[in-house]
Amino acid sequence: MRILRRMGIAASMTWLYSVTLGILFAIHGDGKFHFDLLLIPAAYDAPVVFSSLLALIVLPFAFWSIGNGVRRHLIFGPILWIAIAVFECAAPAVYNLVGAVLLAVLGLVALRVVPATK
Repeated sequence: MRILRRMGIAASMTWLYSVTLGILFAIHGDGKFHFDLLLIPAAYDAPVVFSSLLALIVLPFAFWSIGNGVRRHLIFGPILWIAIAVFECAAPAVYNLVGAVLLAVLGLVALRVVPATK
């Protein structure tokens, strides 16, 4: 039961972070913030579907990295999300998608490799 709970937390955090970053990428895709895109009903479909597919790609890394415990993910997960969001806003649009996925995978590997302190 404990493993299923950890997997559920990893899956929900991965999907939530991926979808919010996908919507941020849709708003900031051309280098400027266009919040009027949020008013278009179909503007949510593409980022949510594409981000959900990317969440499925990153999900095995999330399952693997949560082996050391959930607490570290609950603390450093939002920090990793902020780092990826800053990268998405600062980097050119060409490098945003690939760079964000690579940064997410590297962050999850770092969460697994760095030993936990007690």
